[in-house]
Amino acid sequence: MVSELQCGIEFFCLGFPFWELPSKIKSKVAIILKETRLLTFIEQPGKYNLNTEAVRFDAVDGNKHSIVFSVSREALEDLERRSNCTEAELVDIYQRNINLIRQKAKQKYLKSPGGFDPYVLTSDDINNENSTDHHSSTNNPFAMDAAFTLDDVLEDYDDLTDDVINSRYEMFLVNLRQWFEFIENNRVFNPIVESLTANHDVKKWISQGQATISSIVGSGSLEWPKTKEGRLAMQLCLFKSFADGEYTIKDFCINFLYVEGGLPNMVDEVVTQYFRPASRDLRKIFRKQIETNTTTQSSTSQAPAADRIVSLDHNSRTYIDAIEALNKCRDEFAQSRLSDNDPEFKRRTLAELDASNRLLKEKTVNADVVKNICISTLSNLISKFLETSLSKIAQTAKHFIELLIDQ
Repeated sequence: MVSELQCGIEFFCLGFPFWELPSKIKSKVAIILKETRLLTFIEQPGKYNLNTEAVRFDAVDGNKHSIVFSVSREALEDLERRSNCTEAELVDIYQRNINLIRQKAKQKYLKSPGGFDPYVLTSDDINNENSTDHHSSTNNPFAMDAAFTLDDVLEDYDDLTDDVINSRYEMFLVNLRQWFEFIENNRVFNPIVESLTANHDVKKWISQGQATISSIVGSGSLEWPKTKEGRLAMQLCLFKSFADGEYTIKDFCINFLYVEGGLPNMVDEVVTQYFRPASRDLRKIFRKQIETNTTTQSSTSQAPAADRIVSLDHNSRTYIDAIEALNKCRDEFAQSRLSDNDPEFKRRTLAELDASNRLLKEKTVNADVVKNICISTLSNLISKFLETSLSKIAQTAKHFIELLIDQ
């Protein structure tokens, strides 16, 4: 539990006389403060515990208290429909599904924050979307029911967006990384953003702009995409480069956006000019896409291909062939020297192939997202490297993935 002193300090800073509040309210406030503190996972490999037959991973809360999580053997094997896995294989499954597992760990932690016993994730925790009677609805990432409204989906997004917009410059990157982490771990939002940003190369775009820089600070010119969605996609890629440390706000302003004053002013200007409108436009796309898919699913059993949700049978021959072909294509491209003269293209394509693999591990996928990410990437490899073994492997993978979403 957060101490009364900590609560008093935090509420005093906000202008509230905490010590004058009734004891029951003080207790509730303490719990709220505890639950809203950032849970940070320790960046280290999972460790298998022979006694518990589970993979352990650690985190710390906002008070720097250690939080112990573990995910059971059964839950890990269920994730990839395997059995009798070795210790090493269980750790590998944990690493491949680390974002999903961490998301479930956060959910379990927030239901009972501050406990001293380890939090153990079971199969029910991992698959809790399917534990209600609304099985077909929860398999659809865009489906809503009485207990899970559109406003519920967007509430966390709005809170994290406000955190970024209202950040002091010292906390801006921390809050921005948390914003992206939420989107990347959200099964509703992530496919939309991956589809939106798949074909945008922010490094190349910045490099082209740097060629226009003169001796005057902020004189560089960036050629923004002409469409509204294209501009939004490039803004998201730009902020992702900030979050990942690949590019700094200071360098961006010195090159392309003259701002008087130091880094605090630069952060404020970038938020005002770019992040605020980008986050607003992205929210509109989230809402429109979710509403469209929800309406389509409720009004017809066979939606148009662009909005169609496809269930994937991970045990089917077609699915197994598709994954094997996709992995073979990825390995062939990674080892090939065909794109050695364009390392950025190679890095981006490998990232898209990895994203395709992660997408196809879901039980349900949006057909349009599969086409925009998986099919588009493979088609690009086929056309770019015609008459090569890589092109033929990519054609095979494309064929099986098309069979998956057309069935």
